Amino acid sequence: IVIGVKNCDLAGLRIQDHIFRDLSPGDASYIESREKTIIVTSDCTDCRDSCFCPVVDQKPYSEAGFDINISPLSENYLLESGSERGEELLKGLARYLRDADEHQLMERAELRRKMEEQLIQQSEAKGLRPGMDLSSSIRESRDSSMWADFAQDCVECGACNFACCTCHCFQLTDGLSDGVPARGKQWDGCLLMNFARVAGGANPRAGRAKRLHNRFEKKFDYFPEVLGCYGCDGCGRCTEVCTGNIDIRAVLKRDCDENQSLHADRGDD
Repeated sequence: IVIGVKNCDLAGLRIQDHIFRDLSPGDASYIESREKTIIVTSDCTDCRDSCFCPVVDQKPYSEAGFDINISPLSENYLLESGSERGEELLKGLARYLRDADEHQLMERAELRRKMEEQLIQQSEAKGLRPGMDLSSSIRESRDSSMWADFAQDCVECGACNFACCTCHCFQLTDGLSDGVPARGKQWDGCLLMNFARVAGGANPRAGRAKRLHNRFEKKFDYFPEVLGCYGCDGCGRCTEVCTGNIDIRAVLKRDCDENQSLHADRGDD
């Protein structure tokens, strides 16, 4: 049972499920773990300076995909089941619970509204807002010099890859396990130099600028096309751990600003 999962983490699981469960062949270990794991989410009651989930169509509370959700109120906690398994668990706790009344439901709605408004204002202070077409901007900026500019600060540590809850790339390794040939998986990162290198030694993304653009292209163009959602949940962890102080919001803002300017120069509506 994983308790206290935030909606950004839950959104990340949708990406992981697509890669390791829904695509064929599925990862048997991942599928087994998911089936045996109970997800208990909780509403956000505060946010970090790096959070921007409303910009990528996410909310600071969960609406689906959980077994049980916990919403802190002024005097109580409101529990909501989101699956048959969650409903059965709450039935087992029935003697400790009572039905929520209209006042408590209204309080939850108001707390959620205030939290979401705080995040929107925080995002707008960084030049981002809900409803921005991030996909089109990323798609049209492949040849922009901005990727080289931001890549100058990248030290290829891979921290953003490994802190991200939607990143999922891995490499296969062959070796021996107790003297028996075995194949295993290791997490890999798209910003690492050898990520795209092939067996013959060629590397189509040898430069950091190309690797940085590839990272954004997959999250903000590829996943909206194949899943209908961004491959970024707005948690901002990549910004917090980046050794080169690259803020994902600054990258997105400049990308959108340049795309808007390009359209204005072309005379587009």
